[in-house]
Amino acid sequence: MEINTAIVAGTGKSGISATKLLVNHGVKVYLFDENKDRDIEAIKEKTGDSELVQIELGELGEDALSSSQLMVISPGIPVDAPFTDVVRNAGIPIWSEIELAYHYGKGKIAAITGTNGKTTTTALVGEIVKAHNAKTIVVGNIGIPYTELCDTTDDDSDTVAEISSFQLETVIDISNMDLLIDFAKIGVGVACVIKSIVSKELADGTLIEIPLGIPIHKREVGFAYKESSKLSTSLQTFIKFYESYTPEDF
Repeated sequence: MEINTAIVAGTGKSGISATKLLVNHGVKVYLFDENKDRDIEAIKEKTGDSELVQIELGELGEDALSSSQLMVISPGIPVDAPFTDVVRNAGIPIWSEIELAYHYGKGKIAAITGTNGKTTTTALVGEIVKAHNAKTIVVGNIGIPYTELCDTTDDDSDTVAEISSFQLETVIDISNMDLLIDFAKIGVGVACVIKSIVSKELADGTLIEIPLGIPIHKREVGFAYKESSKLSTSLQTFIKFYESYTPEDF
């Protein structure tokens, strides 16, 4: 997904970091805070007073709601805050700061969550991973926003992130198969993954494909969406693809 315009909710450390990341990638940002008494000049100073950043306090304007492809919500803001209903009704998907960083970051990520001991566990895991890979960053609620360092990662990087459970409520695309693949490589179980993801391992013999003894029956899948809501660009593209789909395409 190519992001051109986005809303960032929250003008704290996480929101500012997310805004800077988006600006670095040439994205127009509507930086929003429900508190209409925030010091706009102080916020501008934190963001570098970029021309790509428009600050909105109190409530979101029509331009932000009509042009934004997504909203990034800061960790300290409840996902059911009143303004989020306005955003959802406009058809705008809500991402966590973690989701945004994952979108731009590279390498592998280990996300740690739970009730107690998250910070201690994250710090410990971070040190263990660093001992094996110098290209390791430790981020999240432990102190450094993931969005602040994700652009420093490459395909060989490892990221250890402390994430609160409510942040996971707005995670959409974080779902890789690395753990299942690694288990299969060391003989711990059988992994069901997308074949193209392990094409290299299949070619060099690290993994083998197990043929299915019986065919998988075809199934019909239906999709429902609310016509009165504004559809995101990605959903419009998917619907167009789905409507033009024929079995012969695959």
